[in-house]
Amino acid sequence: MKKTAWLAGLLALFAWNAVAQEAPAPVAEASASPKITYKIGGYAQFDYRANGKDHAGTDGFKIRRARISVKGTIDDIWGYRVYIDPARDTGLLQEAWLEYNRIPEAKVKIGQYKAPFSLEALTSSDAIDFIEAPTAWDKIAPYEDVGATLSGKFLGGMFTYSVGKFNAQGKNADDTDDNGDGVGRVTVAPVDWMEFGANYMAGLRKNTILDDQKTGTKTVVKTELKTAMGTKFLAFGDGTKTKVVTVGEDLTRQGVDVAVAMGPFLVKAEQISATYGGVTDGTAKTDVTLTSQYATLSVMLTGEERKLGRPVQPASRFDENGWGAWELGVRSESFKTNQEAFDKTLVQGVRQVNGTTVGLTMWANSNVKVMLNYINNTFSEVPLSAVGSDITKKTETGTYGRFQLSY
Repeated sequence: MKKTAWLAGLLALFAWNAVAQEAPAPVAEASASPKITYKIGGYAQFDYRANGKDHAGTDGFKIRRARISVKGTIDDIWGYRVYIDPARDTGLLQEAWLEYNRIPEAKVKIGQYKAPFSLEALTSSDAIDFIEAPTAWDKIAPYEDVGATLSGKFLGGMFTYSVGKFNAQGKNADDTDDNGDGVGRVTVAPVDWMEFGANYMAGLRKNTILDDQKTGTKTVVKTELKTAMGTKFLAFGDGTKTKVVTVGEDLTRQGVDVAVAMGPFLVKAEQISATYGGVTDGTAKTDVTLTSQYATLSVMLTGEERKLGRPVQPASRFDENGWGAWELGVRSESFKTNQEAFDKTLVQGVRQVNGTTVGLTMWANSNVKVMLNYINNTFSEVPLSAVGSDITKKTETGTYGRFQLSY
């Protein structure tokens, strides 16, 4: 009886399977596939550098960036991006992230991308106002790293926030310790032509070695600071390759910024700083604070309206019927290191660098941009006896050009 029942059940199973195979697949299964959108874009930048006689750097052409981006959405609630740059020598991958954005007030993002810190650092390289960032900006602002953030906006974007945690190792690097960085940024836009921002970032750096002149030591940041023209003006340690300088406590970074766009005018100002707590060489000990700041003013000579966070739209193209869009801008900047760090010989070089950049930008159309910048840097002293600097004069000048293609 049991055997008969077992055989009957088996035959019923085969019969059901045969019917199921003959039946057409329900149409509903096709709609179960995720809705995926994508957009391929990018840009390429071709630079020319002509350094003044007061600078030993070489002149010539350079492919500065050649970036390819694929970004899009999945089911309208997920955002993603994969962003590479074959022209960079610091790693092919620039960004790769996934974001859950169904709730505008609480979006979750994870992967490799720019940490939410600094207006200048968060501005895409194809949209910056001048060819080079302010002096040693990348030694304070974190730029790309691996981590996760929670962000959102309220009141139609009048208020935004972003908080997160990052490895503090930079891009394309695995986490090698338990330090990490916590970061936060908020912006307030009382009107659509004005925005204020503030950032704070902190992480443990205890026993991190800063003197990168000693062979084989670990370096969390690039501790040799250079100007845009490549002049080294500051370094941790005394340059003896035997003196080890370490952080005894933590690294904190903070900054504030403001941007105003009214008609053809654009005004920006920002200050950021980084403080290494308890830097010591085993004898002397003090905090080392690096501060960089800038202010810019630019005007559209051809009358186009400047809008915050939006690219310039030329009123006419550069062809036989038009001249494109032209903008004239000037930036004043300053970089300082606290005097006590020099007094205790924990750093060597120049305490302060002041710079001025004058730029002329032309948008031939929405895809082609040409930039011409004149840079002048002035150093607070000529440290001929300082091991950590290769400056031979108090000033340096350079004329830089850029041809940019976006697609």
